Amino acid sequence: MNSYKVRDLNLEYFFCIALLVACAFFYPLPSILLLAFVSPLLPRQFNRLCAPVAVLFLTVFYSSITPVNDWVEYLKVYHGIQYGEISPLHHENFGGGLEIGYPLFMLIVGTLSGYNDYALFFSSYALIFWLVNKFTEDLDPKFRPSFIIFACLGITFLIAASYVIRQIVSILLFLIAIQSGSRRNMCALFFLSAAFHISSIINIGVYL
Repeated sequence: MNSYKVRDLNLEYFFCIALLVACAFFYPLPSILLLAFVSPLLPRQFNRLCAPVAVLFLTVFYSSITPVNDWVEYLKVYHGIQYGEISPLHHENFGGGLEIGYPLFMLIVGTLSGYNDYALFFSSYALIFWLVNKFTEDLDPKFRPSFIIFACLGITFLIAASYVIRQIVSILLFLIAIQSGSRRNMCALFFLSAAFHISSIINIGVYL
């Protein structure tokens, strides 16, 4: 009898999540926000699904909207690399040529996608959200999905309102670096952090 109750309860939870995801297509951001609040109340197997579902949706959603702020400038650089007009290893607007992280990222994405605009948006958001996921690995599993969703929502609003894409990647790499148990990994991540935004040197200097 108990096994039937557990199965029925799981089906109810699954139905609720499926309904919430369906609602997200009509009222995306409120639905994702609601998912962040209810995820700690769900059984573990469903709780774990909340963050991947929400992050995937946010990646697709924000990759599909009209580019603003940073994206407008980055698309010029992206296609400049495509046509050989810009070198990914030296561009004055990227820390005087020192911040090679994102131009190289553009080169890789462009080479693999034929310099498709959507591919750049999608892969950039995917990179940021993956770094958020890595940074939160040690959090309480019950509340981790909520934190990931709130963090990703906050980051997407910040990107839409200002020019901070490379800074966000740089900060996340720095935070992951100071969590690393290996000095070699820490140094490599510090280098990557500075390669995405030179201001990371200040964070590294203060930490060391």
